[in-house]
This record gives sequence, structure tokens and C-alpha cells, in this order.
Amino acid sequence: MKQKTAFIIKCIILSTLLFFSISFTVHSQYLYGILATQQGDHFVRLHYQTGKLDTLLHLGNIILLNGGNACADYNNRNFIGEFAIGGTPGTFHIINIDNLSIQHLNLTEGFLLEFNPYNNSFLYTNEKFMFSVNIATHKADSFQINVPVYGTLAGKTSLFNYYDTSYMFLANLNDTAFLISIIMLNPYNGKLKHKTDSINPLLYDLVMDIDSKIIYGHYGGDVYKFNPYTVQYNKIATIPDCVIGHYVGQMGAYDQTLKKYIIPYPRTIGYNSYPYLAVIDVLKNKIDTIYAQPANTIVYQLCFGPKTLTIPNHQEPANVKVFPNPSNDQVTLTFGMVDRFKDHYVLLYDVYGRLLLKRKITSESIMLNKGNLPASTYYLRVMSDNKLIGSATKLIFY
Repeated sequence: MKQKTAFIIKCIILSTLLFFSISFTVHSQYLYGILATQQGDHFVRLHYQTGKLDTLLHLGNIILLNGGNACADYNNRNFIGEFAIGGTPGTFHIINIDNLSIQHLNLTEGFLLEFNPYNNSFLYTNEKFMFSVNIATHKADSFQINVPVYGTLAGKTSLFNYYDTSYMFLANLNDTAFLISIIMLNPYNGKLKHKTDSINPLLYDLVMDIDSKIIYGHYGGDVYKFNPYTVQYNKIATIPDCVIGHYVGQMGAYDQTLKKYIIPYPRTIGYNSYPYLAVIDVLKNKIDTIYAQPANTIVYQLCFGPKTLTIPNHQEPANVKVFPNPSNDQVTLTFGMVDRFKDHYVLLYDVYGRLLLKRKITSESIMLNKGNLPASTYYLRVMSDNKLIGSATKLIFY
């Protein structure tokens, strides 16, 4: 799994593709990636509906590293791929899809690249550490993962989870048996946020719909909606003649605007397998179209960036809403949108400014009991990163 993957010389290979918008004014259905041929390797774009292929930039001779990881930088319209270019230093490369400039980053190799739009960085892991690399400065921070990881899976088995702001991937946590778990890490410190054990079947080409927070994946030709917290599978479509497996380094894409799930897969025809693309309409739970990848190429690592990527807004829960107020028993404290990647606390003060209670905010609303507090007026404040934010909210217990 960690071995470097060389390109197949006998056939044309379209690798490290990302699905990006070419323009912010017209919705685009282009995939971006690398086309490897005997004449050299090129940065290209592929229209996922028509199969039209355009060559954009000559790169030289490249070798995919660790199965070929890639992700899309939605903020700056960049393609980020992990590969080696002959005669050029660097293990990661950033290509801007507008001006076709390229930056070379010489970083520790790893797996499962995902983009974090909230701090303009990309994430990856080498199974012992999680790395966060700033796009602008190229500064790489490493955080030790506090759960034992004995192996990750190829085939786009990761995503940036907008539901709880986590870096999510599938991993084997057992050193003697093949038992796959879902790992969700805090993308800012690498600490474990959630773990779900014994995933079966395994799902590949994981994507998330940002609007609904629904995760999609597939095992062979079976396409599922998937809840990683309850481990519920809901089959929405079946791709015909789909081999259980994938070409090394392939990963699916998701069109956030048109709600299309694009899956590259090996299709069995007779005794042979051929590279195909399936486009799934997730709103209608059916296959939209299936076609052979252009010129019998193999398409790797598809990701999607629409014309405008609407990222969920993580606001500071600065002011507390209280209901009922006044109260003689229990109240509900509501904080609105909770910024889950920071540590927030609600503080309760008496009229003399003495701190009576400090409680971590773990959801958008929590319950607070009067308990042994005397009837009086109190004040609630929110602390974020050890700083008081917003204004005080009055609470009356009688």
C-alpha cells in the first residue's frame, strides 16, 4: 500500500484528477488531473458529462506516490497532488487551474489528502501523524494521532466532514486482524473526535453533500448513502457489470451543484475489464449515465469544486439565549452555530462577578439546572480559546 505506483506504459492513464470549476460565473463540469502517455505527462481537464479531454500543461515524467493522492483547494482554485516529477524536487505539487502556475513542496509522504477550507490548508496522514499544510506559507504542522493505526485504505476512503468539522478516514486499528474502523480527527490538533468500529461493507470513493451532510460511497457496484455515526447503509443504485475493486489511486467525485456522484470503476465485458465512469443522480437515486473513459484511459482521484462552494459558516456562539427566563428549575442555553474546531465554554457568574460554573459547549444547546443556587440574578458569558467573547446574558432564577 505504501509502495510507489508507477504508471502503466502500455495504455494512456489519466491520473490525480480533481473535479473543479473553471469559472465562477458558469457552472463547470470539468475534472482536472494528469494524463500519462509514452510521450510525456500532462495536466489536463476532462468534462465528466461529455468525455471531452483538453491538454493544459506539459509536466514531464511523473510517478504517483502512495497510490497517488490529490485534493482540491476550493479557496484558491488549486489542484494539489502527491507525485514525483523527474528532475524536479518535491513530493507534493500545487497547480493553479487559472494561470497554470505550479509550486513544488518537499514534504513527508502520506495518504488521504483532504482540503480544510476553514484555515486554507490540506490534510493528510502517514498513519502515525496527521499533517496540516498551509497553502499560502507551505508551513507543515504535524500532530501525533492518539489511536493506533496499522493501515489505511486506498481508493478515496477519506473526506473532510463538514457535519462535525473533522478529518475522516477508514483505517485498520488491529495489528493482527483486518478490522476496519472510521476515524474522525480534529483537523487542528489531530485528536480523536469519534471512532466507529467494524465497518462492513467497506465503502470507497467517499464524498459528502455539503448541503444535506449526507455521505455517499460504494462497494463494487452497490452505491449507498451512509451514516458513519450509526453505521446505517441505504442503497440508492447499482452499477451493472462493476468489478469489486478499483484501479490503484482512483477516487470518486461529487458535483455539489447538480448533485451528481461520479464513480470511476472497472467494468467487466466478457473476460476483460475496462475503465468506465458512472454518474449517479443522488436526488433521484438512479444512474444518470455510464460511459467508457475517453481513449480507454484510467481516471484517478476525482474531486469536485463547484462554481461557488458554500462552506458551512462556523460562527462564534458569542451570546447565549436562555429559555425559560426567569425560571425556578431548569433552563435551556442555546448558542446558535457552534464552532466545533475550537474549545468553547459557558461561564456562570453571580452579581458580584464571582465565577460559579464553567461548562464546555459540546452542542448548539445544553441544559442548565438551578440545583442549589439561591434565587438571584446571574450572568452568562462564553469563553473561546481562553478569551471572553460577546456580551453577558442575564439569567434569573427565582
